[in-house]
Amino acid sequence: QRLLSYLKPDRVLVMKDGEIVREGGIEVVEELEKRGYQTAGKSV
Repeated sequence: QRLLSYLKPDRVLVMKDGEIVREGGIEVVEELEKRGYQTAGKSV
């Protein structure tokens, strides 16, 4: 989160085992903060 205080991404990608498992906007970061990375690959 501290890095996002300086950067304002318009696209966020989450990778697992070399594959994109989640993509979207800043809402992806907010969801990861609330729910954790365990749920990151549930919806692509």
